[in-house]
Amino acid sequence: MVETKYRQAIIENTGIKSDEFLPGYSHDDGLRFDKNDPINQMMEIMAAFLIKIGNKIDAKTILDVGSGSGALSYYLREIEPTLKVVTLDGNQGIINSPFIDKDKHFIVRTDQEYKIVDENNETVQFDLIVSFEHVEHIQEENIEQFLKNILNHSHKSSIF
Repeated sequence: MVETKYRQAIIENTGIKSDEFLPGYSHDDGLRFDKNDPINQMMEIMAAFLIKIGNKIDAKTILDVGSGSGALSYYLREIEPTLKVVTLDGNQGIINSPFIDKDKHFIVRTDQEYKIVDENNETVQFDLIVSFEHVEHIQEENIEQFLKNILNHSHKSSIF
């Protein structure tokens, strides 16, 4: 089976620079790479819950918006290895996380336009889209773009 290759097509969206100030953003928030960190332990519990939801809708693809360390995607793949899980986070330091799949992780600001595409340059639409511990960091003036991004990566049966 050939693995689908993804890329982020909006090249101007490169995430948040480490010296950039954004209200509600803390560079160190997502840099939690220890399995024993309480946030990562919570994501292990969430993964089991999401697998149950995913099984009900026959989910094959999941988008984790504002993934932080990527622990949720790690546990999702651990429980169900056939899932295609894509992670997005604005923190450039997340690329060093042991939890992410570097081929399916994109450093983007989720409140600015991004576009995940496949090898045919088609926008990828996901069965399940999640965003935990993230939406509260989106500024009011950017929430519309955040939601447009979700809509652009959804199909008629997607669950958010």
